[in-house]
Amino acid sequence: MSVEDNKQSITVRIGNKTLTLRINPQNEEYVRAGAKDVDEKIAKFKDKNPKLDITDILSFIAVEYASNYHKEKRSQDESTVQYSFEKINDSLDEILDILK
Repeated sequence: MSVEDNKQSITVRIGNKTLTLRINPQNEEYVRAGAKDVDEKIAKFKDKNPKLDITDILSFIAVEYASNYHKEKRSQDESTVQYSFEKINDSLDEILDILK
């Protein structure tokens, strides 16, 4: 059974366009939520800047999502480093207790 056999088709509406996507069934909730978010952001941009074309709007949205992704990734990386330091500190404390 190939990976493609496990896909399902769903239809979402983004920016007055209906799109059919082939996705993993376990991701449907996330894909639909993402499509809804993008559609809502398009509507907000259009309301605030009616002269912008869809390409410009989608570019702004893509930059917003990409910057949020990198911000979150850095935050997770920093959390991982902090956790590692805490584990090292705990290990050193245990060693010091043994040496006492």
